[in-house]
Amino acid sequence: MPSLPRMNRLTSDRIEQLTTMHPEWQPWLEVLGRALRETGNPIWQSSVPAPVAPRDGAAPLLARAVIRVDSGATRRWIHELFAAAAGAGYAMAQRIASEGAERGEALAILESAISLDASRFENLIGNSSAQGFRALAEIAALPLLQACGERWAAAVPVSWHHGYCPVCGAWAALAEARGVERSRRLRCVRCGSDWPAEESLCVFCGNRDPERLGVLVEDAGAGRRQVEACAACGNYVKTVATLESSPRHEVILDDLASVDLDLAALSEGYLRPGRRPCAISARVLERRRGLRSRLLHLFS
Repeated sequence: MPSLPRMNRLTSDRIEQLTTMHPEWQPWLEVLGRALRETGNPIWQSSVPAPVAPRDGAAPLLARAVIRVDSGATRRWIHELFAAAAGAGYAMAQRIASEGAERGEALAILESAISLDASRFENLIGNSSAQGFRALAEIAALPLLQACGERWAAAVPVSWHHGYCPVCGAWAALAEARGVERSRRLRCVRCGSDWPAEESLCVFCGNRDPERLGVLVEDAGAGRRQVEACAACGNYVKTVATLESSPRHEVILDDLASVDLDLAALSEGYLRPGRRPCAISARVLERRRGLRSRLLHLFS
């Protein structure tokens, strides 16, 4: 079995800190840590195609993209992640862990997670386990999505102003008030992308009415961590002041570390946006082998 890529020391320390603070999260953090290590595997970078400008100015770069992956590496990764999840106590992961994912099933798992397609999760696993399966599938897609975010960063339109990610189409999970000037940048927990956002504007519905925009401040006086809430749509976004941007693979840890802000927002009746903002319809297909590769596979 191939060895796992090494995790950045700072990332490893942050996972340990979160485990200490929230011991009940340990099984989930073990699975997440495995996915963050896998982001260092170059097989995912090699799977990302050149970005294609979307036909619709509101569509993310991933919309209708065709990504060809190494099916063997993909099956290996899906099996390892679900085996780790089964070992951590996630019973619904046991079937894939014990039987191994077939080629088509492994690609379908990634494709469904990348496209945020809830109905396909139900078809793959059944209604009763769809929610837990979706959570694991989205973690399984993390290395590929992170590779897309890194490879396509320069192709993000400078005019992008939506509340969802210009690369993968997920809603922004949090905002960074960056630098001394505290410029507002939205961050995606899936691919780690960041993009600018206007001040005094709901990033989800576009509401500008100051009477319907509110701030729940967590740090008294300093305002380093807060919740920006919109009464028009009932959604919120967390904001964290920082001197520089977090590495893309650590945005998901920033999100977890600020769960107290989520609880504060929920206690006031605000929610994260639910349904996906736009259709992605990306395809994940098997990479075609060249003649040399096929001959080597045939006689190996």
